[in-house]
Amino acid sequence: MNLRLLFTVLLLTATPPALWAAPAKGDLFAQLGLGFGRPTGQLVQQITEDPLGSGLQLARLGNSGDSVDQALALAIVADRSEPTEYSFLLDITLGYYVDDWLFLGASINSVSVVLENVRLTPPDPEFEILNASGFFASDPVAAQALQAYFRVSDIASLRRGRQEFERFNTLDFKAGIRFPSLNTGSFDPYMNGSVGLGNYSGGATIARLGAELGTRYYFQDFYVFGEIDLSQTFLTYPGSAVPGNGSPVVQSLGIQFGTGMQF
Repeated sequence: MNLRLLFTVLLLTATPPALWAAPAKGDLFAQLGLGFGRPTGQLVQQITEDPLGSGLQLARLGNSGDSVDQALALAIVADRSEPTEYSFLLDITLGYYVDDWLFLGASINSVSVVLENVRLTPPDPEFEILNASGFFASDPVAAQALQAYFRVSDIASLRRGRQEFERFNTLDFKAGIRFPSLNTGSFDPYMNGSVGLGNYSGGATIARLGAELGTRYYFQDFYVFGEIDLSQTFLTYPGSAVPGNGSPVVQSLGIQFGTGMQF
């Protein structure tokens, strides 16, 4: 009997404490997430495609009788390198559980768009159009200077490399739900939506809409998490009547991992 009691005591003391510390109404949490995404959209296409400038450049080089120009045109046509785009994600969130299934929060969000293997010095379509229109034909000095400029820019346009294209920083408001009725052990699935605002160069305002689907895994009050992020970024220039002003310019689908603390 004593041995059985001793065995029971040893078993209870050796059993690790429960990992699950379910969020409850009134709890706060703070978390840091880092991630990686794939961006698309108007701003990315302007850099990676540039059909107008490249087309005019090839037309001018192809019509030239200069052997160097013809070699440059062949090099551009033969270049099959494809640009790649990705984004780095950063999210710092402070949240509050309004109920055990509903949480609200605010976050600092940053999306940094990076382009790889892009033409670092693309042709300037404005100069190409002016040259094609014969604008400088009546001025031999200007025409000669322009041809020298084209020769340098043609050679430079063959260069490809890495460019940190844009960085979008916003202050976001989040609202999300979890599912306390599910029997998922220490896993805590959730989904939330976010809306954010920020400033951009040129006086534009950044508006961001996002949606996240993920799960946390708890170690008492400490947890790790992983989530899938989907977002759209809008730029609005006040007073501008340019078509497309305020339309989404970057969409990003990404995955994010991080750690957090409930208190």
